[in-house]
Amino acid sequence: MNSTDALVKLLVTEAGFRSEERARYYCTSVYRDTPLKDAAVLEIGCGLGWLSLYAACEGARRVVGLEPEADGSSGGEVAEFKRMGAKLGLGQIEVRSETIQQYDPGQQRFDVILISAAVNHLDEQACINLKRSEEARNIYRTLFRRFHEVMNPGGRIIITESSRYNLWGAVGIKNPFAPQIEWRKHQSPRIWIKLLRECGFRDASLAWRMPRALEPLGALTANEAVAYLIWSRFILIMSRS
Repeated sequence: MNSTDALVKLLVTEAGFRSEERARYYCTSVYRDTPLKDAAVLEIGCGLGWLSLYAACEGARRVVGLEPEADGSSGGEVAEFKRMGAKLGLGQIEVRSETIQQYDPGQQRFDVILISAAVNHLDEQACINLKRSEEARNIYRTLFRRFHEVMNPGGRIIITESSRYNLWGAVGIKNPFAPQIEWRKHQSPRIWIKLLRECGFRDASLAWRMPRALEPLGALTANEAVAYLIWSRFILIMSRS
C-alpha cells in the first residue's frame, strides 16, 4: 500500500470521512493538476493537516503547516497533525503553531502555497472591509506580497473559500449546506484575483466546488449560478510571475 492509499484509509477510520472515494476526492479536488512531487509546500491555516499530509504522500519533498493554535487550546489540531504524520512515516512535514505574520521561512522558498478556508482569517476585520477600505486592501496586499517573496518563480497559490454572495445569506436564512458560514466575513473570488494580480500573481484559474454527488453533471452544476444556490465554494489557483 502506498502512502496516499494509507492516508485515505486513515481519513475514513480516524477522521470521519464516509468512504475512501470521498476522502480521496476531498484532496484531489483542491490541488487539481498542481505538481506535488519534489515540491516545497506551505499550508497556511492547516488545521488537522489532511491536505498537507496528502501533499507529502504525493511526493512533496518538504511540507510546512501553519496552525496558530492558541496556548492551552483543547482542540489539539497540531498534536493530531503530528500524530497522523508520524503514523504515516512522513518525515518531511513540519507543523508550527504560528500565523503567517509570525513565520520566518529563512532562505526556504515554496512551490505551492495553500490557503484552504482560511484567507478571510488572515485578518478578519480587513476582509470584511475590503470593498470599502483602502487600508484593508493594503493589509492584504502586504500579505500577498509576502507570499510572492517566499515562492519560487512559477509557483502556485491555491485558495479555497466561500464567496460572500450566496442566496441563503442574501435572504437572511442559515445555509443548510454550510450553516457555520458568516457571509459578511467573506469576499468574492474576483476581489482576491484583483489583489493577487496587483502583487505579482497571474493566470487565474477559478472553479466552483460542488457536492460530490453533483460532480458527474460537470459544467451543468459546477458554475457560479448553481454555487450561489448551494454554498458558493470556490477554488482559485494563480501562478507567481
